[in-house]
Amino acid sequence: MKKEVSEILKNISDEISITAPMKKVVEDSYNAVGTYLGNNLKKDIHIFAQGSMALGTVIKPISDADEYDIDLVCLIKDGVNMTAAEIKNSIGNSLKESQRYYKQLQPEGKRCWTLDYTNFHMDILPAVPKEQNFDIECHSNIRLTHRISNCSYEDRYSDPLEYQRWFKRSMLKGFQGVSVSESRQAEIDGIPDDNMQSNLQSIIKLLKRHRDIFFENNNTEYKPISIIVTTLAAQGYKRCETLYDELMTVLQFIGSRIIEKPYIVENPIDSSENFAEKWNEDECYKNVFDEWTDSLISDFSQIETSIEGLDEVSTKLATMFGEAPVKRAIASFAENKRELREKGRLGVCSLSIGLSSGASVKGNVKNHTFYGGKDE
Repeated sequence: MKKEVSEILKNISDEISITAPMKKVVEDSYNAVGTYLGNNLKKDIHIFAQGSMALGTVIKPISDADEYDIDLVCLIKDGVNMTAAEIKNSIGNSLKESQRYYKQLQPEGKRCWTLDYTNFHMDILPAVPKEQNFDIECHSNIRLTHRISNCSYEDRYSDPLEYQRWFKRSMLKGFQGVSVSESRQAEIDGIPDDNMQSNLQSIIKLLKRHRDIFFENNNTEYKPISIIVTTLAAQGYKRCETLYDELMTVLQFIGSRIIEKPYIVENPIDSSENFAEKWNEDECYKNVFDEWTDSLISDFSQIETSIEGLDEVSTKLATMFGEAPVKRAIASFAENKRELREKGRLGVCSLSIGLSSGASVKGNVKNHTFYGGKDE
């Protein structure tokens, strides 16, 4: 049962992922912005993704009316001596000078400049290296700006590239022969690309989609931010026999991780930063988070204990992730089983939702209708 559920969940993760054509549009767009800024400012500009785009955990918006939210860092590599105001305004003023970008440019944010595109918006974070010895592979601390008022800025610090490296190390946990302490090259190069997602990435996508639907019409302002979901999932992740087992392990960790004040979800690469700081200012953040995690555990537990077959499972999944992606995921699951059947590679019959893949068996295997536990 868990193997079949895991396959369906993996299919759902694929269905809710950003499409390859859209990802290409986004990458082309931010590379074009980087080229323009470098030429316009006569500076050494390096644009790179951060957040979900960099971690491979971007999911589609629930509604066609919603947009992808793409987070980027615009690093002025030769700007280490610039003031906070110069960092922020140099990028903003350059975008305003462009006949192309000034129409897309939104009012200044506290840290970012936002460009609006069709189907997505791009939050650009101006930054410079924290120190002269900046290195994208190791010494990658950056200095960014925080707007206090219209004319007042202060320095803040971050290291999104180190967070990416930490996340990629988390994906390697539990794999035999791969040590978390091995070289960075092994940690980074060993990660599957978008066409071969790791289970941790799939789990995070499923959690984020469940969150978006859970909060679609209720307590939207208290919806858990993605960095908290991602960090907790990566901390709780352990390699198990199936994706479903790994997901339940993550949920058990999240459910027991934050019990009492002060509420802390520590930045794993900067212990001074608490991603859950707002929770200590307003108890509603924690209460709503607990409601959501209770729903997560209940929903996923019900899937594994379903006894009425694929129909019951698909109905439950549709309430969790949306009807359209679940319908396509189930169809892909059924098609895969049909192909395996035709190749004579189906194994023993699963009592819950059909036939599982495994060693080939002798004799003919009957067609499966996927309505219940037996052929009709």
